[in-house]
Formats: sequence, structure tokens, C-alpha cells
Amino acid sequence: MYWIGRVWTLNAVWGLEAIALLVFLIAGGPRVLLRLPRAAFWIVLIWSIVALLALADIAIGNRLYLSTAIYDHYLRVAITDAITRTGIPPLNPQYFLKGGAPLRYHYFWFALCSLVDRLGLGPRAALTASCVWAGLGLMSLVALFVHFRNPALARSRTLPAIALLAVTGLDILPVLLRLPRHIDPDMEWWNESVYSWIGAVTWAPHYIAALVAGFTGVLFLLQAAEGNRGARYGAWFTHATAAGFAFASCAGLNFYVALAFAASLAVWFVITLFRRWNLHSVVLLAAGVIALLLIGPYLVSLDSQTGSGSPLLSFAVRDFFPLHRLTGPNPPGILRLAFLPFNYLIELGFFALVLIWAARIGKPLSRSEVNPLDLALIIFIAVPLLLASFFRSGHSGNNDFGNTAPLLAQFVLVLWGSDFLCTRRTLPRAWRITAAALLVTGILSSLYELTIDRFYFPLADAGIVPPAISQDRHMAERAYAIRSLYLDLGRVTPRAAVFETNPDRAFDDVFYGLYARRQMAAGSMECGTAFGGDPRTCLASIGLITSVFHSAAPPIILNSLGIDLVIFTDSDPAFHEEFPGTRKLIAGQYSQFAQAVFTH
Repeated sequence: MYWIGRVWTLNAVWGLEAIALLVFLIAGGPRVLLRLPRAAFWIVLIWSIVALLALADIAIGNRLYLSTAIYDHYLRVAITDAITRTGIPPLNPQYFLKGGAPLRYHYFWFALCSLVDRLGLGPRAALTASCVWAGLGLMSLVALFVHFRNPALARSRTLPAIALLAVTGLDILPVLLRLPRHIDPDMEWWNESVYSWIGAVTWAPHYIAALVAGFTGVLFLLQAAEGNRGARYGAWFTHATAAGFAFASCAGLNFYVALAFAASLAVWFVITLFRRWNLHSVVLLAAGVIALLLIGPYLVSLDSQTGSGSPLLSFAVRDFFPLHRLTGPNPPGILRLAFLPFNYLIELGFFALVLIWAARIGKPLSRSEVNPLDLALIIFIAVPLLLASFFRSGHSGNNDFGNTAPLLAQFVLVLWGSDFLCTRRTLPRAWRITAAALLVTGILSSLYELTIDRFYFPLADAGIVPPAISQDRHMAERAYAIRSLYLDLGRVTPRAAVFETNPDRAFDDVFYGLYARRQMAAGSMECGTAFGGDPRTCLASIGLITSVFHSAAPPIILNSLGIDLVIFTDSDPAFHEEFPGTRKLIAGQYSQFAQAVFTH
């Protein structure tokens, strides 16, 4: 998709999709689907309903109730729209000063969403639907690995493994300890996150897509290298090529997941050399070279763009937010290190018990001949957890690497968790009681996350929890009004128009990202240059832009920057100003909260 979009047009990818669909039909795909167990259809149906209810905008009268997942979705919806408008490589939707700048981000998943957007469904709906598909992809990956590990046990262990995706750590316990004096819009915010599966799929589906791509590549590698299960010698290159495509896709879906895979595969490669698993070594090397050839130009184009200048990773012991109450915002590294086991115990919950169980029984390390698959799974636990414990993202305040790298280990622990559940009857009673308690707590944590994400904004409007984004109790009315404004603007402005909202705000303008479907000149006080653009141009222009929203200058002066239209909301000091020489767009349903002023 990336290469077709880059050298031709993204619309041409639909031709590739049509060929794939034709092959699927000729190969008897519909018959395969009809033979699936009834449970598979129920899983698809239930998960689709749960995900859509958790994420969809719900309009009641003149109120629009949103999920708190918009904190992450607004940027990704804007990127999806930017790909639809500008193609591949896309422009940064948050920067357009003296022209646009190429996007500095992992955008492959949003290119896929753009294909759906081009059917006329819109980027917001496309991203929401992609969360459903990311969840289905994750479940399918679990089923594939369960079958690959032991086909004879696949029937009994697949459903337990998929069910474990509904289990997370013990997050609900620290959340309850903070009630009622403090309630976050999302459960994970109490600490530096180790994502629940529910949270990862609904907030950041491209993380899960990268995980699926990476582990699909691992399956191709194992299939190629194990003669009793896959093609040998002559056909290994086909599998290595498929793995290379999978790893290249992983890198474009999420840098940090791909980085954790690259480190794990490098360790795996070294071990295969020492154990003289020659075919494994050759396949790993070939897949790596193919992946670099495919993704190299994309990575080089990102590195050549002007950005924040921060390193990709920096050394730091994983943070534990409760320590901040004792030591302030920067606990000493030695203290963080001391609390690291307790940190992971809370974040992993039941899966920490599974890890202890696996180490206790020595499986599979006690075998004289180590199975390559089991060894690979151990590597995919150890390497990502070590990296996430001692390195963090260097580009921003969010530790994206520390949040995403543990997903690899969590996936393996889901597989081992299925083994644990199916052999639990052989365990001592204390183990079974502990496992049951941790499972219940993990399920309650996932349910709490779904609940708070869906109902936080309505609860804030009702005065039950602190307000978020807006500082009053009219979030639903404001969301409905501003969405209506952007829908009207979409009908009266060209797709190439450049908009601007006040960049000087506590939160980025989430409504703009979700609904505007237009280029923004400066998305923040840094003009969104972390995602591409020239910080020097931003510094020279941002003062002029912010002056308009503080009644110090008329909007018409922004026309010199190429800005066509300015959106004021009731939180801007200049909201009620009258500006000579400009034209306003106001309608009754949103005039109380927002208005648009043309600069020419």
C-alpha cells in the first residue's frame, strides 16, 4: 500500500484489494468462513458491539457525548484526513506556515483508514471501525499461535487464550484508593502505562496492528525454518520475503513496537548462530535485509525532516507515579529500580502469576533440546520488558516506548496463560485461589476502563467528576455545536483551505482534529513541529497568530500567513469581538460556543 501510494496513487490500492478479494473467492474463502465454529461468529458480533458502543459519538438532542479515547483519536483522525487530502507521503495536518511539511510519524495504519475514508465514510468513522478490526486481528493472531504451538491442543486452548484478552492488571486497586478525591479520564493514567488490551485496541489500534504484523512475521520465520511444519530449503525464501514485508509493515505502523521486535529478533539471531540452527539464521537474516530494503526509504525520509531534534530513546528507569508523593516529580533512579517488581506486579496482575508459574516449572528451559518456538517466546518476554524498564521515549513527555514495548511480552503471557488455565487443576489450592482473585480483579479493571472512557464526559457535565478539556459543565453541548460548525464549514470551504484555532490552550484542539477535515496552520504553540515542520518559522509566526485570539489584532492579518479562516470558541478572549473587513459564519445551533471568521 505504501509503495503503490508513493509511486502512483493511494486510490490504486483498491485495485490490489480487488485482486485479493478475487483470489479469496476463487480459493474458496466463503466456504472456509461458513465452516468456522459458531463461537467465532459470536466473538466477532460481541466484540464489534462492545467496541462501537465504547467509541461512537452519541448524539442526544443538542448534546454530543464522546469517549475519552478522543484524547488520542483526534490527532489520528487528522492524520487520516491529511493522507486523504495530500496522499503519500502526507503533510503534517498541524503545520502549514509558508507551505506544508511532510508528516514525521508512523502513519501506515491511517493510510489504511484513508482508503475507507475515500469511500465517503469519513476519517472519524474509519478510525473507529479500525479499532474493531485491530481487535479481531489480535484475536486471530492468538488463535494462530495457539494452533502453531500445538495443533492437538488448539481446540481446547484457543477460546481461553482469546478470553484472556479481557483480563488486565490490578489497575482498579490504585484507582479505588484515589477515589473520590481524584478521578482520571482513563484508568491507565494513574501510572506510566502498561496497556490493557481493551485500552490499547480502543485508544491506539495502530499499536495492535504493529504487534499483529510483527508476530505474523515471526510465524513466517518459524514456518520457514521448521521442516516438519513448513517448506524447506527451496521455499524458505518465500517465507522470509513474507516475513520481511510483515516487519517492514510493523515499522510503518509503530516505530516503538518495531524497535522492540528488532531488538528481540537480533537476540534471537545471535542465539541461532551459537546453537548452529543454520536455517533459522539464514531466514532471519534474509527477512531483516528484505524488511530494510522495503522500509528504508520511508525511515530515511522521516529522519531527513525537520523535527524536535530529540533522541528516539533515552536511558531512564521506569517511573512509578505513586513515588511522586514521597519524592516529588523526579524520584531517584535507585528508588524506581527498587519498586520495579512491585510496579510490574500491579500492571500485569494475573499475567505476573503466569510468569512466576512458568519460571517455577522451568518450562521450556528444563528440556535438553530447547524448542526454537519456545525459546523465541522467552526472548519476546525478556527483551521488551528489559528495554521498557531502562529506556523511555526521548521525543516527548509521553513514554510511548515504555507503553508499547511490553505488549510483546503481554502477548506471550496470554499464550502461557492459556496453558496455565488448562493445567490449573494440578496446581496447589493456594495457586488456584490466587489466580481466581487476580483474574476477577483483571476483568473488573477492564470493565472499569470501558466504563470510565465512555461515561467520564457525561459525568463531568453532571458535576460528578472534574471537567476535562473545557472547564465548565457544557462539554456535550460544546461538542455538538463545534461539530455542527465544522460540518457547515465543510460545505462552504474548499478542501485546500487552511484553518486556525487558538494554539495557546491547555489541551490541543481535539474538536478540530475530529471534525474539521482541513489543514491547520499551527496546531500548538510549537506549531506541531514534533510531527514535521520548521521550528524557526513557527517561532517567527506564533506570536502573530496568538495575538488574534487575545483581541490584540484583527484576523485579517493572518491572511499574510496563508490562513483562510479563523475559528473562535467562547474560551477565547476575542470571541465576542467585531472585526471590520471580515465575514463571519454563524448559525443558531453553535453561535453560543463557536464562530468562524474568514480572513479575506
